[in-house]
Amino acid sequence: MEGVGVIDDFFELGGHSLIAVQLGSRLREIFDVEIEPQAVFQSANIADLGVVVEQALLQQIEQMTDEEAEALLNQGPGE
Repeated sequence: MEGVGVIDDFFELGGHSLIAVQLGSRLREIFDVEIEPQAVFQSANIADLGVVVEQALLQQIEQMTDEEAEALLNQGPGE
């Protein structure tokens, strides 16, 4: 699809529940963070979904020990 922007509505562009579930699964794979399926349905556009992913990542970081955070900082990309 050409010309799709970050605030265009996923469902108005033809998205449906099966694609939303697949999207949530891909986000978990890419960002290694747990995203609730309902969050994908409630985030109708990429901008809103970005906020959900950011919040999940921040929550994950806050739960890390200092040692885990240090190890994460010291590893290279893709490790």
